[in-house]
Amino acid sequence: MIKRTQELFEAIEAYLSNRMTDAESSDFEQRIDRDEELRNEVARHRLLHSEMRRKELLDFRQLVMKVGAEEVSEPDNRFDLKLLWRVAAMLVLVSGIALSYYFLSQPPLEEQLYSEYYVTYPVEGAWRGESPDERQKQVLADYVSGAYASAIPGLQALVTQFPQKEVYQLYLTSAYLNTDNPTAAIMQLSGISAQSKLIEEVDWYLSLSYLKMGKLEEAQVQLEKVVAFRGALADRAKELLQKIEEEQ
Repeated sequence: MIKRTQELFEAIEAYLSNRMTDAESSDFEQRIDRDEELRNEVARHRLLHSEMRRKELLDFRQLVMKVGAEEVSEPDNRFDLKLLWRVAAMLVLVSGIALSYYFLSQPPLEEQLYSEYYVTYPVEGAWRGESPDERQKQVLADYVSGAYASAIPGLQALVTQFPQKEVYQLYLTSAYLNTDNPTAAIMQLSGISAQSKLIEEVDWYLSLSYLKMGKLEEAQVQLEKVVAFRGALADRAKELLQKIEEEQ
């Protein structure tokens, strides 16, 4: 069993950020080949990287919108006061209509949060050290390319054939969520043992599945488990919990 130390986390971050030399990267990949727990930990950190990239993009978009909203052009002194008042009145009217449309068209809180935090479970080292057959390769290719509906039957077969390989169940869960079937995702995840090596990811995706269904209380329960695990997803779970609680 690997020790989840700061040194290990720094090595994983260096690997994922391409900050290792070629020799260091090669050595680390050999460790990944030999150690399933390390593969899982790398996948966990890659998921966190995806989450952070989405958050940075969202923050940037919000900043652009804020700057755009704050840009106010100086009035042209050649216009008379009456004309300026008319223009101002029209702007107020148009802004009021636009704001009303904006707020009325906003999706519910749970949908907004789900879109902000959900990332498809990444493929990381699933086939390292293995010799997948053509069927397995096609299932994985469908999943990676976003053809989730096509991947689902194959993933279901792989879950049945390899019940001990829980990463297939996470792939299947993401495929269900990406085809708007959170109920199936919850059923799939609920069958995984609490002693699973991937329990942090299981609880995280359970929380997102409940969130997608609008079941905030159930989502909170799962998020609290992720926070208590104190793993790579703890900070994201804590952040999401806070946003849910602020809106209740």
